[in-house]
Amino acid sequence: KSSSGARTEPFNQLGQGARLVFGSQVNRRFVYGVALLGPTMTLSVFSRSGRMTSVAFDVHEKPQLFLRVAIGILFLDHTCLGFDPNISLTDNGKTIVVKDKTYQIVIRDGRTFVIKDSWVDESRINKEWELLELANDVEGMARLEEYELVKVNALAGADHGVEIRSHVRLVLSTFGSPIHEFKNKRELLGAFIDVTKAHKLLYEEKKILHRDISLRNILLAEIDNVLTITRRHGLLIDLDYAIKMGDEYPVSAKGERTGTGPFMAYEVLTDPYVEHDARHDIESLFYAFCWICVTIAGPNRPRRRKYFEVGRPKIFAWSSQPRETFEAIGERKQSSVSTRPIFEKGVLKDFHPYFDDLRECERRLRTLIFPYDFPNNAATHDAFLKILEDAYDSLPVGNEDVDGTAGDGTPGCGSPDDDDRTNPLYAEFLTRVADVSTRQSESLKRRKDDLDYEEATEDLFDDGVPPGSQNLPASIGSLRGSDRLASSKINSSRSSNKRSRVEPHSHR
Repeated sequence: KSSSGARTEPFNQLGQGARLVFGSQVNRRFVYGVALLGPTMTLSVFSRSGRMTSVAFDVHEKPQLFLRVAIGILFLDHTCLGFDPNISLTDNGKTIVVKDKTYQIVIRDGRTFVIKDSWVDESRINKEWELLELANDVEGMARLEEYELVKVNALAGADHGVEIRSHVRLVLSTFGSPIHEFKNKRELLGAFIDVTKAHKLLYEEKKILHRDISLRNILLAEIDNVLTITRRHGLLIDLDYAIKMGDEYPVSAKGERTGTGPFMAYEVLTDPYVEHDARHDIESLFYAFCWICVTIAGPNRPRRRKYFEVGRPKIFAWSSQPRETFEAIGERKQSSVSTRPIFEKGVLKDFHPYFDDLRECERRLRTLIFPYDFPNNAATHDAFLKILEDAYDSLPVGNEDVDGTAGDGTPGCGSPDDDDRTNPLYAEFLTRVADVSTRQSESLKRRKDDLDYEEATEDLFDDGVPPGSQNLPASIGSLRGSDRLASSKINSSRSSNKRSRVEPHSHR
């Protein structure tokens, strides 16, 4: 800039540029930025922990320092410029090294893996890889093969910002497809049954509480059963915000709440000091099930955009809106499901006709969770499973094709005009709207890189492919910047530091 006056705008531009670099260069650990405002220069380093900026100096008074910065940036090697030497993205092949083993992204010895590359907040007592090792024999959970604390030039993380983050790579052998790609209602219900059972085992046998149940963390995985018949099972992923029960004063990370906005339990939203328990995760499963039945028109068929233009579904009010408290979100959610008449008018009426035979299942789930207009302890795993299994058993077998039609070719999901086949990524975008919860303190001060609910819903009604969705990676677990790695399959884990997420609070 020609003037050395206001510094806010140029420093914001530097930050935005660094964010774009992290978003497009998956092998970038940190980024340098230089600001020259009139004769005044500063040097900044951006990492997953934030930004560190030098003291400003006058280039006329200290020309040697100016030359040192300019020439240094010109002649530094790639590693010193922030590129990860363990990742190679050349035309001859894309590889990544974990614990001295080279993966052809993401295949090694003929097997396909998922590598989760993330920067983990060191304030978390329970690290994801430790919990995954404990849960490796739990059916329906992602399988950890190995992990590595990445060190480049003896540095394993970044500690010059508000948070101290370590660079970690997890190698997982379990992966799947997004839950909205179910083939029929039995597969959908079966996936929720599988995930509920996995959560129950995780909680009761391993003493691990997940604390972030959402559509993004429920996948459909192909697993061979004892009859050697391949079928898709529900897969529960992402233990970023999970805790080991029984630990003395465990804190997963700085902050007070954990979860993904639209699926967070009423009590977690309205009481910052509530003890997050299994019943809250069960309530989150209920909200995730409702979200699918409203936003999806059938197997892998997002609802047509015009439906949402007529009147915004009530469940969209479960997402955060600008300048409001968590308590307000919780009260709005409770007011839409607390009594059966309200639930019928506020949520069930928005169900797509394809899910008509699941309405009674949803009614029973609501009654279980809100028996007296407010949640109570009645929502156990077994009670929740019983309702899902009853609905599963009531569905006919083999009369539904993967495109949502009945076996005789008649439509199985309402009018063909009520789905949007022109935009195959729209269902994924609806799921992204569901992730609009902000990572913020109790003061609700939003970070600039968070996605506003208003922006998300505004994009929802635009014609064509939603902005940015043309470049969505194949991995559902790596949609944000620095955590992306190419994979032909859907990731079995989510990034720990790039999600718009509400942070956890202490659990005793």
